[in-house]
Amino acid sequence: MSTAALPKTKTVATVALAGNPNVGKSTLFNTLTGLHQHVGNWTGKTVERKEGEHRTADGSLRLIDLPGTYSLSALSPEELIAREFIAQEHPDAVINLVDAANLERNLYLTLQVLELTDRVVVALNMMDIARRRGIAIDVAELERRLGVPVVPLVAERKEGQDEVVRAIRAVLSEARPTRPLRVTLPKPIEQAIAQIAELLDPACLGGYDRRWFARKLLEGDGSVLAKAKARPELATALEVAAELRSQPEFSDVEAEVIEAQYGLISEVLEAVIARAPHADMDWTDRIDAVVTHRILGLPILLGVFALMFWLTFSLGAGTAFNDWFSGLLDQVGALIRHGLVAAHAPAGLIDFAIDGVWAGFSTVAGFFPLIAVFFTAFAILEDSGYLARAAFVVDRFMGSIGLHGRSFLPLLMGFGCNVPAVMATRIIENRADRLLTILINPLMLCQARLVVFVFFIGTFFSGWRASLVMLSLYGLSAALVLLTSLAFKKTLFPGEPTPFIMELPPYHRPIPRNVAAHAWRSTRGFLQRAGGLITVMTAVVWLLTHLPPGPVDHSIAGVLGRWLEPLGRPAGLDWRSMVSLMGGFLAKEGALASMAVIYGAGEHGLGTVLRGSMSPLAAYSFMVVSLVYVPCFSTVVSIWRETLSWRWTTFATTYGLVLAFVLGTAIYQIGHLLGWG
Repeated sequence: MSTAALPKTKTVATVALAGNPNVGKSTLFNTLTGLHQHVGNWTGKTVERKEGEHRTADGSLRLIDLPGTYSLSALSPEELIAREFIAQEHPDAVINLVDAANLERNLYLTLQVLELTDRVVVALNMMDIARRRGIAIDVAELERRLGVPVVPLVAERKEGQDEVVRAIRAVLSEARPTRPLRVTLPKPIEQAIAQIAELLDPACLGGYDRRWFARKLLEGDGSVLAKAKARPELATALEVAAELRSQPEFSDVEAEVIEAQYGLISEVLEAVIARAPHADMDWTDRIDAVVTHRILGLPILLGVFALMFWLTFSLGAGTAFNDWFSGLLDQVGALIRHGLVAAHAPAGLIDFAIDGVWAGFSTVAGFFPLIAVFFTAFAILEDSGYLARAAFVVDRFMGSIGLHGRSFLPLLMGFGCNVPAVMATRIIENRADRLLTILINPLMLCQARLVVFVFFIGTFFSGWRASLVMLSLYGLSAALVLLTSLAFKKTLFPGEPTPFIMELPPYHRPIPRNVAAHAWRSTRGFLQRAGGLITVMTAVVWLLTHLPPGPVDHSIAGVLGRWLEPLGRPAGLDWRSMVSLMGGFLAKEGALASMAVIYGAGEHGLGTVLRGSMSPLAAYSFMVVSLVYVPCFSTVVSIWRETLSWRWTTFATTYGLVLAFVLGTAIYQIGHLLGWG
């Protein structure tokens, strides 16, 4: 398969970066693009899209960092995005990063990329780790066998980076011809593929190669079948493919293709790799012997996360920067008020702008220092490779409660945001396992809830108690996920989950620029939510608390809150807390903004007001209810999109509401009996 040569007049070439997770794609992307990058989402997806520019004297490279994926099988949004971008967007070239210390697993993706385009440069990253493990790679022989340039690389030290760029330039200019390695399949399969391919009109394939498209029809690839069904011109090819799949010799073509691909990879590795006979145990293995230990692994994991929470509260609260940032927000609010007064704005408008819109935004935005510290610590754990070990340690418990091994990845994403986490359940092939994971995912403590908890803990607790309270909330979240999944598995989704094999990447020294970029993206996303959806929501809450004019307890919000108060009173929640929980449905951080409006928190701040009207026990009960009660609106929409069922969406929304107030009531009442109230 060959694409047209890059036009001589084209000064900006589009280059995609493809590779497995944890192979250094982000590191190479960040060093090549520097400040010339931006981050968004892929169209119609919650998967992050990173795009940047590498400028050189002879033109620029537009770099697209594709999601990390182990294959292009389109079983997950990440796989589908990577596959469709290469096949349909036709980038001018692809840089395929592979882990030199784990070639067998990485070359599987390489072969699939080579099926879609011949403009490929293989960047052999982590050569230093391979050498430490006693692995010697004949780069020239690997290049000869793959038929595309292969460049040794140590991305975190920028070793080989310039050579990768030169190799890309050579491929783009056709100074370096490519002859990509392709797998040879058994003769009956090749004949069946050719038979289907003859019936395909290339104009109807959306950019895909005809032979590749035919093979995917024969395999029964869901995404390709859907594309074919949408084109009446491909009806005959679909019928022939379906008829062939019904024959015993084509019952599992995909498995035979995978077997052939790994067979070819084995031949390549035998020719290019030499291992030292008595190589010392790698330091990654030495660390893993401790942190993934069957007994020690879980206590170490809890200790690591407890340390992260302690750092969050120690560095993010009560610091000079935190005081300066809070003062800055107060000054901006004062300037807005002064400007409105100078413009002779009506008193009602001034109150709406300051006590409604600005109070909501500044209350949430005031947690920027805390959130920045938390996400920096989280990025360090992720960049070092420890989060994968955390997944490995927790995965041991998954089978015992009936969860599929792949469920851990969407659940782990739930710590960031439940919306992409729900969408990530697409990687689970079995519908029952996928539904189970969707139903329990909203119980994960997402970053939006974290904003609420950080504020309440910082307001009512301090020192080691603050860390203990935060750890207890994460522990409660994990316990609810485990117990609820066990209950649902036994009642709603009986059956055995399929096994899951996890690959652990090597440890890395966290790279400051990667950590900073990751932390800033997450923190910026938080600020964007505070400045958009939350601000609108607080404006609505302000109106509900001020209409009709008069005391707030006689407003629309007050009447509704007092109607709901009997439900919350056993859990220590008054009508103001109940209205705040309603505000949190649109976005979890909105509960705080709603409180700021309801309490009319002015210069003394919401924390001061709450300490005078709520006990620490009631505050803890409020956090527990906030953790469990209902998913946010965006998550509810995602659940419906993934299940296409109002029945499951309603169930996912309502069971948590019942569970939340049962837990909140139990905690508050038991706390009172123990004298904690």
